Formats: sequence, C-alpha cells, structure tokens
Amino acid sequence: MEIIAHYGMIFVALSIILGLHVTWSVGAHGAVHIMGIVTDSNPVRIRTSRVIVVISGLLGAVLVGGPVTATLQHQLLFSQAFTDRPEWLVYSMLATLLATSIWMVLAAAKGWPVVATQAVVGAMAGVALLTMGRHAIQWYVIGSILMAWVLFPLLAGLLAWLLMRTVFWLVLDHPQPCLQARRIIPFFLFGVAVWITETGLQYGLHHFHIDLAGWLWPSALLVGWLVARASRVLLTGVETAAQVDTLFAVVMPFAGAAMAFAYGSNEVANGVAPMTAVITAVATEQRSIGPLLIGAVGMMAGLAAYGYHVMTATGAQRHVLASARGFCAILAAAVTVLTATRMGLPVPTGYIVTVAVMGSMKASGTASLDFRVIGAIVTSWIVTWPVTAVLATLLFLLFKGLFS
Repeated sequence: MEIIAHYGMIFVALSIILGLHVTWSVGAHGAVHIMGIVTDSNPVRIRTSRVIVVISGLLGAVLVGGPVTATLQHQLLFSQAFTDRPEWLVYSMLATLLATSIWMVLAAAKGWPVVATQAVVGAMAGVALLTMGRHAIQWYVIGSILMAWVLFPLLAGLLAWLLMRTVFWLVLDHPQPCLQARRIIPFFLFGVAVWITETGLQYGLHHFHIDLAGWLWPSALLVGWLVARASRVLLTGVETAAQVDTLFAVVMPFAGAAMAFAYGSNEVANGVAPMTAVITAVATEQRSIGPLLIGAVGMMAGLAAYGYHVMTATGAQRHVLASARGFCAILAAAVTVLTATRMGLPVPTGYIVTVAVMGSMKASGTASLDFRVIGAIVTSWIVTWPVTAVLATLLFLLFKGLFS
C-alpha cells in the first residue's frame, strides 16, 4: 500500500493516458466496420453520417458500457489474489493497457485483422497467469468469453441471412417492391429501436439516479414508434420511380446509429476496465460514470478522426454492398453485439460485422464463404493471446522495476 500511496496519482494519470489511447484505437478501427458499410450503402453526406455515428457511439459507451466493463474488471481475475500485493494489480492493468496499445498499433500498420477485445483479455489473463499463477484467473469466465467469440459471430451471420431472406420474401420478390419496402422497412427499424432504447434506459439511467420503474417498456415502445414514423416520412419523400436500393439507402443512417450504439457499448470496456481497476485501487471512492465518459470520448475521437478517411476511401477498397444487403448486415450485427453487451460478454465486434456481411451476401446469392477471411480471423486468435500475454508480462516487470 505504501507504493500506491506514494505513486497513486502517477498510476491514475498513466491509466487515463493509456486507456484513452486504447479507446482511441478502438474508435479508429470502428470507423472501418461502421462507417465503411454505411458509406458503401448510403448516399447521405459524409459529414452527416460521421456526426450520427459519433453521437450514437458516445451514448452507447456511456449508457451501456457498464456490463462488459464489470466483467473485465471484476470477474476475469480473482481480486483476492492481489490482496497482499495490490500494487501488482496496478502494474498488471497498466501493462495490459500498454501491451494492447502496442499490439493494436502494430496490427494496424501491418493490416492484420486484430481486435482490441482479444488483446485485452489475452494480456489480462496472460500477465496474471505468468505472475500470480493459474489460481488468479476465473477460468469459467475465460471459457464463457471464448465460447462467445465463436457463437456470436455465427449468430450474426445467421441473423443477417434470415433478415436478407425475409427482405427477398416480403420486398424484393413482390410485384411492387418499392411499395413493399416503404411498408416493411419501418417495422425493422421499430424492433431495433425498441431493443436499443430499452437496453439504454435499463443500464444507463442509474448513472443519473433516474428510475423509470414501470415506464421502461412504454418509453422504449414510444421511441420505436417515433423512429418508425420518421423513417416512413423519409421513405414517403423519395420519388416513386426510385429503385428499391435507394429506399434502403435513405434509412441507412438509422442502421448506422444502431451499430455505433452497440459498438460503443461493448468495445469501450477494453480501455475502461483496466483504467477503472487502477483508479479503484488508488482511490477508495469514484463515480462509475467518470471512466466511461473518458473512454467514450477517446473512442469517439478516434472514430471521428478516422471516419472521414474511411468513408472516402472504402468505396475503392471494399466490396460495395447493395443497400438492402448492407442494411440487413448492419442491423444483424447491431442486435448481436448489443445482446452480448447485455450479457456482459466482450465480443470481437469487427468479426461480427464481417460475418454478418458474409451472411447477407450468402442469402442474396452474391458470395460464398471466404475461407481466407475465416483463416485470417482464426490465425489472429491464435497469435494475439500469446503475444499480448508475453508482452504484458514483460511490461509488468518493467513497471515493477520502476516503482518497487
């Protein structure tokens, strides 16, 4: 405790700086997964799309970032293992943040399909295993996370496939597809809006000491109705001779907002959980909303900074998705990620979006499974864990040598 009392403010400052860098990197990577699809499928102005995505992601991180943060902070490791050496917990969290930052920067430079979630979990578990032993890790939590990394991308692909087949059945194969699109699209958006609103109100209002009690679902249904009504107004304003894909493109900002909200809710924990652990070890009292706000700001700064470049470049660098396929893929990914967030499970959001895109394209008969993509994802899983574990352990020893 003497070390924490002496260097406490330095530890807190380091955790905030490193946490901001991790969340900034997460936001920059999010620009590829969110803004790329929105831009490929939507003629809306780049500036407008960027504002919509940034605000939605900020709300998702602040309101619903708590469950996944709690899992990484409190459930992944046994805090009792650090009772006699609380400074080792601080070193471990700082090492996790720095190892994740280094690995994310290197992966971005090399173009590797790496996600922050794997790096953070690998670093936290690895440094605890190599310094404190296997008893410092709650292995059933590790098992649940690993299972989620397999099941939730598959769920997103299946859901995207089902949504795309439903669009074919109700809209594209109909004698009057444009008329049907104006009728059906608002129902899709209603369901997603209700799910997002209920989640945000349930998990986010306690930060502000607000209790809606029996008004939770009525409020969510009201917001869903407003979103559906707004989308219907937008669709009605499109000229009657427009193509079906144009109608889906008009409402893509709604889908992009849903994906950004879900992305922020899950990914912000990668920087916030280790940061909060350090702050908690140093200060006996702290408001839970503070670290979430810091992480949300860092994430959205990265997303906003890289969003413009991604949105102007993705047309030439990615397979262009027709708006209907992009709409189904991004809604499926948003629902899947938000479901994982509600369960407190950190998931690889980028992989979920990728598999959702593959599912929607498979349903429309435009692509088969790309085993090169699947192979790259599996390889990144195999490589990221040992690399971040060893790197975090070396950094742990560095921090221990500097402050002990």
